[in-house]
Amino acid sequence: MVRAVIVRTWGSTPREAGADMVMDQAGGLHGTVGGGCGEAEVYEMAQELLDDPPATGALLHVDLTEDPEEGGGKVCGGRFDVLLHKLRPETELALVQQALDWAEQGRSGEWITDFGESEPGFWKQGLLKLEVCPRVELQALSNPEVRLTEESGSFRFVEPVGLARKLVIVGAGHIARPLCTMAAEAGYLVMVLDDRQEYARREFFPAAFRVESGPYQELLPALAQGALTSVVLVTRGHRHDQDCLRLIAGNDLEYIGMIGSRRRVDAVFGELVEEGLSLQALHRVCAPIGLEIGAQTPAEIAVCILAQMIKLRRMGEQDKRTARERKRNTRSLRLR
Repeated sequence: MVRAVIVRTWGSTPREAGADMVMDQAGGLHGTVGGGCGEAEVYEMAQELLDDPPATGALLHVDLTEDPEEGGGKVCGGRFDVLLHKLRPETELALVQQALDWAEQGRSGEWITDFGESEPGFWKQGLLKLEVCPRVELQALSNPEVRLTEESGSFRFVEPVGLARKLVIVGAGHIARPLCTMAAEAGYLVMVLDDRQEYARREFFPAAFRVESGPYQELLPALAQGALTSVVLVTRGHRHDQDCLRLIAGNDLEYIGMIGSRRRVDAVFGELVEEGLSLQALHRVCAPIGLEIGAQTPAEIAVCILAQMIKLRRMGEQDKRTARERKRNTRSLRLR
């Protein structure tokens, strides 16, 4: 099979560095580097590698800056370089198995591909592709970022493996079910918690990584840890949400969201401030939860929650509505 991974981008591109896809021996695709005409070029290059037994890899430049009036479909306006690597049982199978074993053990590492002296950006010299002979190794994780490095004139593309974004859904009710399914499709390892055994059932959450039943104060603290972890509080009552928020509001998490009306949220925040919880910690909580899209049904509410999680992750800023309301609400709390 051939793995293709984006190693550098310029301008507006459909996917970022680290996005990848695999083409199997039968021509089937798994994953994507953006779709459309650009991906078609990558597919053709991967097929060439499969049809050429001695070939081991290539760098391919994809140019999406074509004038849209020409009708070619390349309308994104950017460029990206793709590293294609033929993964063969005799050379890479052991490393792939090791990476899978690490992931199952919860151990993180770095998948490092050395592709020699062929610097991304070679298209500036009028070339569209270069033959390379990639070499891979697996090391302990030193940096969670996807990155391109140069060492002694050799270029290395480094990708974390075994790292995964986690979503802890606290409360296994109607919203939790569609949110679990959608978040799993978006790449999250989803864990669902509920203190009611009849709700925390595996058959209700087939896409979940874990489904646990028990007291929230016993289950939640250990799971709500790490900068790649998100927590969504959608329990059956605001007292449970408040108890859970008290446990995790000060943690360094990627996202914390709590269901509830403005009035209910203000009441919860007011009590927590009176207990001594810092306003700075509450500023980070997205409540009322989700982007404002007029959602009504459980599935629609799940969409707006996941959309907000993705927005914060990709854009690095809170939804303006939520940030503005939190500032207003916490300012009023100071005056009480």
